[in-house]
Amino acid sequence: MALATLPPAVEIVEAFKSGPERSKDSFSGPRHNLSEPYWAISGSSQQSPWKLTAFSKISMLRNTGKPIPGLGDFRISDQAATELRKLIGEIQIESLPLPTVAPVSGGAIFVSWQSGAKSVEATAYHDGEIVIEALENQRLNEEKSKGDLPSILWWLVQG
Repeated sequence: MALATLPPAVEIVEAFKSGPERSKDSFSGPRHNLSEPYWAISGSSQQSPWKLTAFSKISMLRNTGKPIPGLGDFRISDQAATELRKLIGEIQIESLPLPTVAPVSGGAIFVSWQSGAKSVEATAYHDGEIVIEALENQRLNEEKSKGDLPSILWWLVQG
């Protein structure tokens, strides 16, 4: 699923950030815009920073998802979250851009890694099915999209 086909992420992010029940200190740790790419380099911790960021954002969205009138139901399904966590956990690449993680209406979750003109997108649907796409200059690269996520991510970081 190309990023252009998703609901406006800025509206979704704002819906999850705002509201009287949210305080400024609702979440501990570093604060990152859900749609802003950063480059993460593995440190001395057992998990690489990009994985910690991905797992943290998935958990946050899992706990804060709610129906938003006029946009859709952004509660993440257990199956989508579980399958995406498994997939991310299996990736052995230590240095990747911090991923964008966003809910998709209908119980799905979207993850995207971007480096220059390349991006890799994974959408975990409510039933646990995961679709992976490789994009270059915002166009689908069908040949690269046929591989598994680790090989597509290697393509992303190989200049």
